Amino acid sequence: MKIKNIILIAVSFVAIIVTLIFVTLINKAVGNILGKQIGNLSQILAIPIIYYTVKLILNKSENTEKINSILPINKFAISQFLKYYSIGLMLSILTSFITFVVGKTMQFEIYFQNNLTYKIYISFIIMLCVGFMEELFFRGLIQQLLYNYFNSKLYPAIISAILFGLIHTQIFNDNNGFIYFIDIIVFGFFASLLFLKTKSLIPPIALHAAWNFADEFFLDYESKTIVYNSKILSQVQYLELGSTYISIAIFLILSIYLFKNLKNNNQFSKFN
Repeated sequence: MKIKNIILIAVSFVAIIVTLIFVTLINKAVGNILGKQIGNLSQILAIPIIYYTVKLILNKSENTEKINSILPINKFAISQFLKYYSIGLMLSILTSFITFVVGKTMQFEIYFQNNLTYKIYISFIIMLCVGFMEELFFRGLIQQLLYNYFNSKLYPAIISAILFGLIHTQIFNDNNGFIYFIDIIVFGFFASLLFLKTKSLIPPIALHAAWNFADEFFLDYESKTIVYNSKILSQVQYLELGSTYISIAIFLILSIYLFKNLKNNNQFSKFN
């Protein structure tokens, strides 16, 4: 059974990488705007495919919670979603606000890149698709399948967070990719710990969706360029780097808090 689980993890991970490469090639072939629309559409269509694939794998795997258990649909799940969505939204808006204030203090000229209607549309698509699919795959599937290979649930949480970081291709295309990689891993680790704490995918999905929505909505700006560390950056790129450090600090603090709580309650045990 363990060999079968390893194959399932490998095939699933390769499938995501192939999808990312496919969308990237489409973007280059048909243009950035049209490519994004096709990418958005493919993400929406992928939701039921990923959901039923994960459901099938979990139902056939040992020592894993089934999809109806970790992704319930009831009144408590709705209230839980709203609670953690509000928390994620507040954290992201706080980060964006600090970034914006710093930019204005430094007299940067910052303004919205796209019209409000488009920003709401693209932010909603990202909120709906990305948070749900990534949490379902990395926390609901990968993290749970890895429980079979370790005596502690801490290591699967760490591994799933690292794999989560590796699928974000911008870390390979940006001069500050390593910092973004660390940011994504820290966020992924927090989401993994939150899943362990609540035994539900609802909290990490809600928080992830809210963070993505606010991040896309509030940090999509245009500006003039500046020189930073001998590199020409837009003022927004400079501020986005600053917001990344703020994000790392926030989720590192929250991860440490959750880690101590889980450790004190012996919730890293394989038998909990």
